[in-house]
Amino acid sequence: MSEGSFPITATLKSGATTVRNIQVNSADISFTGLVAGSYTIEFSNGKGTVTSNPIVITQPSKLVGAEKINCSQKGKSDGNIEINMNNTGAGKYGFSWFGLSDVDNVVENLAKGFYNVTVTDANNCELRITNLEVKDCVIEGACNTAIDVITPNGDGINDLFIINCVDDNPSDLTVFDRWGRTVFTESNYNNTWQGVDSKGENLKEGAYIWVLTVNFGQGRREIYKGTVTLLRGK
Repeated sequence: MSEGSFPITATLKSGATTVRNIQVNSADISFTGLVAGSYTIEFSNGKGTVTSNPIVITQPSKLVGAEKINCSQKGKSDGNIEINMNNTGAGKYGFSWFGLSDVDNVVENLAKGFYNVTVTDANNCELRITNLEVKDCVIEGACNTAIDVITPNGDGINDLFIINCVDDNPSDLTVFDRWGRTVFTESNYNNTWQGVDSKGENLKEGAYIWVLTVNFGQGRREIYKGTVTLLRGK
């Protein structure tokens, strides 16, 4: 419509249903408080009616966060927490950590304990993630690192293959021999491997390669690997 055609009646429609009518005297037209969907606008005055092309309003996905937590060495404050939002919500995230001054998705230098964070997106939608636990590392090293020698002889010392934080997230363990052959696999590994193959038979002494696939959620998977030496002793 030309400027000489004002006032104009703007009719917002969703399909054949009229959602709202407004009368305007300028080219600036705004409809607020609309739900996601497809709309058209009819502009009419004494000279006729013009209908716009479809206007599609989308809705951001629900805010969902996946956490990755590293343990803290006993007596130290070297744990950390990372929150991955994976492009959910409206983006441009803000992070408010209870009791901390950090404003990023990663907080470091954490002692053993529980932590809470509120995530806000560009639409001011909030997600509260609570009781994020930083644990003491079972062995020296960061999460998903492992001991490098096991001696499963029943003396209670290094009998089990221990991986830090392995019970924090679903994970799959695969063990290979020196020739790359798979000798052991376990889903949801729980630190109970004692140097046996998938049939429960004792493996020979020597070096083995382990690969741990960890599922952190929201489609995020990471692979950790290393070597472990199997010694049985007398």
